[in-house]
Amino acid sequence: MKKWFVVPIVFLILGFFFKIFDVPGKNISMVIGFVWLGILFIVRLIKTHNKTSLLSIIFLISLILTTFALYTRYLFFSIGDYPSLIIIPLFLLIALVYFLSEKNKPAIFTLSTISYALLIIVIFIPRAEGICLGLFPNKKQENDLPNVNKIEGLSQFNSDEAYKNFNFGVKHSNLEEYSLSKTYLEKANSIEPNNMDILRELSTTYFNLKDVDKAIETITKAIELYPDNEFLYNNRGYFYYHGNKYTKAESDYSQAIRINPKNPIFYRNIVLSYYYSGNNEDVCHYIDKLKELDYNITNDKEIDWIEYSVCD
Repeated sequence: MKKWFVVPIVFLILGFFFKIFDVPGKNISMVIGFVWLGILFIVRLIKTHNKTSLLSIIFLISLILTTFALYTRYLFFSIGDYPSLIIIPLFLLIALVYFLSEKNKPAIFTLSTISYALLIIVIFIPRAEGICLGLFPNKKQENDLPNVNKIEGLSQFNSDEAYKNFNFGVKHSNLEEYSLSKTYLEKANSIEPNNMDILRELSTTYFNLKDVDKAIETITKAIELYPDNEFLYNNRGYFYYHGNKYTKAESDYSQAIRINPKNPIFYRNIVLSYYYSGNNEDVCHYIDKLKELDYNITNDKEIDWIEYSVCD
């Protein structure tokens, strides 16, 4: 059984150093290590729960939970943000009690605990974002979503009633009264179902109401009607980004850039998406593109931080 624990720990160590030196396969190695270890811990818990002390059982459960927490930290999954705040400190406390109290400690527990302790230390280190998320919730930076009032060339409205409801919808959206905004925009949409700006604003309202599927469905309809509008692709990319669907987000941001390569908003958005998906090479490429557009990186704290932690 011991050798089966050593192998995944080797994968973890390799993955960790691959992350430090940005070697291809860094995430795959860590996924294999964490998943393998998690399965082994669960199997051991099932097999030994009637044959070992209560403290050993509690410690083993804490190892399983910490495997999950570290997996989310090192693979950049925000689902572990708040659970990790509880799991990791508890693990450290339980491990301390366990190693001070238990006399016959399996070597695999010692090796696993040392490995996890080293990985935990890293999540407390400032500027380690290129390797893992910190212990405290790492709030994903906001993409830029152009405001409807800032975009020139609004669609022509064929109905005064649709235009009136659209304006009411935008007004309530700006006041963060999204349910009222939805009511007015849906009414406008029923009058002019193919109006680009109604569809775009309605999709944003659905998103703000946490109905992401409806938001994507609505903005996709707008894209089908107006396939050459860069802002529609940008907005759909925004929705995908916040759903952690980075590949789809990057595809939409890239399309927005192809249509309009002069708008820094699209480059900033794709930088954030690549950063949170762990694609550091493309992060630096698009930061360079931002600079070519004379975008002031130093005035943008988020992008400046990403450049410092990834590209310098």
